[in-house]
Amino acid sequence: MTEPQGVDMPNDLTTAERTMWTSFEYGMTCDLRDGNPLLNDPFSELEWGPGRSVRADVIALLLLSGPPARPGRVSALKLLGAYVTGKLTLAGGTIGPYVELTGCRFERELTLPESRFSTLRLVGCAIPRLEAARLHTEGDLHLPRCRIEHGIRLTDAHIGTDLLINQIRVRPDRLGRAITADGLSVAQDLQAELIETYGEVSLRGAKVGVSLSLRGSRLRAVEGRRALNAPS
Repeated sequence: MTEPQGVDMPNDLTTAERTMWTSFEYGMTCDLRDGNPLLNDPFSELEWGPGRSVRADVIALLLLSGPPARPGRVSALKLLGAYVTGKLTLAGGTIGPYVELTGCRFERELTLPESRFSTLRLVGCAIPRLEAARLHTEGDLHLPRCRIEHGIRLTDAHIGTDLLINQIRVRPDRLGRAITADGLSVAQDLQAELIETYGEVSLRGAKVGVSLSLRGSRLRAVEGRRALNAPS
């Protein structure tokens, strides 16, 4: 029985996207950082040039219908210092490859409701909003040191091992909620140390299999909301 083949590399890809595509086939890190360290802070006001931009649609194509790994390799999306343009939507999709984005900027929200991952790591990224209700991971979900301007939604998400959000900074959505994770299930540990939230953290009915740590964190309420809302 032959295995299904992914799509071929499109002809209209930019140089950065071609590099990302080839790196995916080899499971290697695609490093799009600038030679000037001052231009690699995803949280700064400085603009990032087009040479490090990759379209969200191309990332979705790779993750949902990408090419097979090269012989002796394991395909993976590993991006460093990329500017993701457009809206990355993987709602309802099953993503087999390992995904790790470090020090990246997202132009628009990241939309992952009802999607399934093995492991998903977003480290030190600037994200307008993370919409991930009913997300399912077989392994970890890591969001350390990310800054998210309009809230995180993890309602009824299932994390197969650990949820790590240490040193994250989250501002509220339009309803005054920073992290909405009612019904969240984490099989092992929920590490939320040194986090800063500006809006309600809602964990109503959440289940954590082993431990929850909020050491050194600051949870700030907004008017009409609690700082932490975690009954049951």
